[in-house]
Amino acid sequence: NAVDMFAFWPNEASPTHLIACIEGSRSQLTGDADTAGYAPGDKFNPSVQRIDLSSGAVETILRGMSACDGIRTTPWGTVLATEETDDGGAYELLSPLGTTNYTIKDRATGEIVNASGAVDADEIVKRTALPVIAWEGLDITREGVVYAGDEERPGTTADGAGSTNDRDGGAIFKFVPDSPWNGAAVTNLTQSPLVSGTIYAYQAS
Repeated sequence: NAVDMFAFWPNEASPTHLIACIEGSRSQLTGDADTAGYAPGDKFNPSVQRIDLSSGAVETILRGMSACDGIRTTPWGTVLATEETDDGGAYELLSPLGTTNYTIKDRATGEIVNASGAVDADEIVKRTALPVIAWEGLDITREGVVYAGDEERPGTTADGAGSTNDRDGGAIFKFVPDSPWNGAAVTNLTQSPLVSGTIYAYQAS
């Protein structure tokens, strides 16, 4: 019941699934805080889920994000999911139909474990080259340029402490990849144009 944005998979023309962002807390017990002493079998709240459009079946792809909001299917066939919180990150999923119950063990480092508790960077990675913002709307061009809005409004109060102000809030961000997508198949997340690039921000004064 906390589904926010969703993306059509594999495309908008003939989708078989919806890939949905669940805009909830990381953990019902700890709010958005990281839980110390994580062990295999621990469960954080669902963050990204797939919904079968034929049967209505729902399965969890990824757990442990904080307020998953913006999500898009990329032109090269992956999914980009982002967080709407002050230190919001972005995560790229290689195979949303073949990945189940992965967990972000550590949001700060981006360490992700699979359903067995083993560290796995092959299926989902945190895209540290993208901006750290409270992600709201976003779009992705064919080349891999990402446009995004920061949910926080501009203000003079430092981030956190329950304030809705954000000293760098209110900006529209643009990520330009160092290596634009050339149309070749992406079968490994290291081939994604989101690996590295430059961030720009526009803010009206």
